[in-house]
Amino acid sequence: MIMNKSLYIVAFSLAFATTGIAQNNEGQDKVIDLGTQTTTELRKTQAVSTIYSNELDKNAATSPYNAIYGLLPGLSVMQNTSWGTDKSRLNVRGRGSLNGDTPLFVVDGFARPLEYINLSEIESISVLKDGAATALWGGRGANGVVLITTKRGIYSQKDIKVDYKFGLGFPVNQPEFADAYTYAKARNEALRYDGLQPDMDEASFLSGGNSDLYPNVDWQKEALRNHTTSHQLDITFRGGGKRLRYFSVLNYKNDMGLLNSKYTDYTDRYNSQMKKYFLNLRMNLDVDITDATKLKLSMLGMLRETKRPTTSEATLFEQIFNTPSAAFPVQTQNGFWGSNNVLKTNPIANLADVGYYKLNQRMLQADLRLVEDLSVLTRG
Repeated sequence: MIMNKSLYIVAFSLAFATTGIAQNNEGQDKVIDLGTQTTTELRKTQAVSTIYSNELDKNAATSPYNAIYGLLPGLSVMQNTSWGTDKSRLNVRGRGSLNGDTPLFVVDGFARPLEYINLSEIESISVLKDGAATALWGGRGANGVVLITTKRGIYSQKDIKVDYKFGLGFPVNQPEFADAYTYAKARNEALRYDGLQPDMDEASFLSGGNSDLYPNVDWQKEALRNHTTSHQLDITFRGGGKRLRYFSVLNYKNDMGLLNSKYTDYTDRYNSQMKKYFLNLRMNLDVDITDATKLKLSMLGMLRETKRPTTSEATLFEQIFNTPSAAFPVQTQNGFWGSNNVLKTNPIANLADVGYYKLNQRMLQADLRLVEDLSVLTRG
């Protein structure tokens, strides 16, 4: 029996802005970033697909991987990871090499993971697909290159934006499990076909007698909630003067998992619920020292906390699927976790009372670049 753990996302967004920055790229010859050089939509000869921030902002997804799903021709996205990470599998034209099939991710000219970037920071995403586009990246670009350009300031403008998103996720295609009476009846019938004596009292399971002796447990309902929740807050500052431009965004995200809080939320100090807390701070600063000399500073700070039970998600679902409803109660009338001599693992006890795994991540990245315009000396 297979469970599809896809999620429907329902998102509500609230935004306030002091000044709108209109960006209308229709009818314009858009600039295409190739990482080591730039070209335009009309002049390019390489196979490149690009998506811009105005399209990403319409997406309700909070993960960059999920947001670009189906939007970039030639790029396939497969979400095949557990709840504890936002990372998905990406392939450019489905190809692979001796070094695997993962494309090279480049953020503002530096090779960096995509999962550290928040959607509100991204100005554009380009996928370099053919040899002409990836030649300058050498062997690292054998599986394609994904270029992410973050937003930067705008001359002589000021913009403050506050955006809040609330999301609900619902599991779909959940299986229905047999109740205790149906299980007992089927087991006894199988034993009779094998020439053996039935060993389960069907009438007692049907009448719902002593729950310690004749339990009827829906393990899926006991272990899981019917939805997950997520909150995301973005506070963005963008603008600049005649010589200085700035872009800064503070992002906070909180995801609550699918486990039943009845068994996970004991105290503030011990809580085995699946949770994720993300805090990102991005700051991009551009200073025009002279008309030809520019100083570019990019900084990213990240704090992340991920928590889940010691039992992995795969193991937990395996136990839920393989434990019959008539096996044993969740807890006996004396308050002990249920088990028996054959099935000694209680799925609820595993998610509630065997400890939890907590991962804290901290990261600080900074780039400082001095850009000199040499067009006075030579063109190119």
